Amino acid sequence: MGRGILADPTLALMGHSLDRLSKTQQVIGHNIANVDTPQYRAKTLSFDVSLEKALGASEQLALARTHAGHLEPGGPALLEPRVVERNNPNARIDGNTVDINQEMVDLVETGLKYRAVAQLASKRLALLKTIANES
Repeated sequence: MGRGILADPTLALMGHSLDRLSKTQQVIGHNIANVDTPQYRAKTLSFDVSLEKALGASEQLALARTHAGHLEPGGPALLEPRVVERNNPNARIDGNTVDINQEMVDLVETGLKYRAVAQLASKRLALLKTIANES
């Protein structure tokens, strides 16, 4: 019974989403903490490398897919993103590229996404518990 819940691909994907959102919050927090640091370059997470690897590896995967472009959850598309410099051409006089207004918007947006995914995961667990109790 418990093994099926742990192997639930939807919960695994939600857990991975929560991990990425948490990492995003950490990067934003680091940017905010360095808002007054001269020459600090604002950072962000890049999923480009993960996406390129996933697209390049899609030919090598033996998956049951409904469309040639679909990848299985937990596959290469879920590789960890890289922390990279944010593209912000508007550096201040001291060379710092942190835009505190943008960071605050990103922080709120990421927090809302995290809360939504956490609520969905909670509801998914409740559903699985109900199904397990009725079996």
